[in-house]
Amino acid sequence: MCSIFRRYVSLPGAEHLLSAGQEWGEPIECDVAVLCADLRGFTILTERTEPDILIQRILNRYFTTMTDVLHQHFGTIDKFLGDGIIGVFGTPIARPDDPQRSVLAAVDMQIAFAALGEEWHDELGLDIGMGIGISCGCAVVGNIGSGQRLIH
Repeated sequence: MCSIFRRYVSLPGAEHLLSAGQEWGEPIECDVAVLCADLRGFTILTERTEPDILIQRILNRYFTTMTDVLHQHFGTIDKFLGDGIIGVFGTPIARPDDPQRSVLAAVDMQIAFAALGEEWHDELGLDIGMGIGISCGCAVVGNIGSGQRLIH
């Protein structure tokens, strides 16, 4: 079960979720830092790039690298949206330095992305950019939806 949670949260987050049992997931209000990142010019990129290259050599590498960085800073992956990634700091484990860790994660994501950008330039002749935004404040977190489909 821990391997399933590891797809969404860092190892400490997965262990926390498993130890919380059935109570985890109820919507609650808490302070969080939300980090949103996406690729610049992605729509044009999709029109000019073969699907297998777009998925395997660009998106999968991008999401893997960014997920690794977010997890290093104890961020949780909320979701991937097309070329976007949303990471949250403050749930399932709140730490007093969540806003600072989100900023450090953003800096490390830019550093990691620069290396990816060089690889894409050298291998594919593509110059791809990334933008990152962070917002901090109170949010409702937990499972929201219906018995057939939940969002968190």
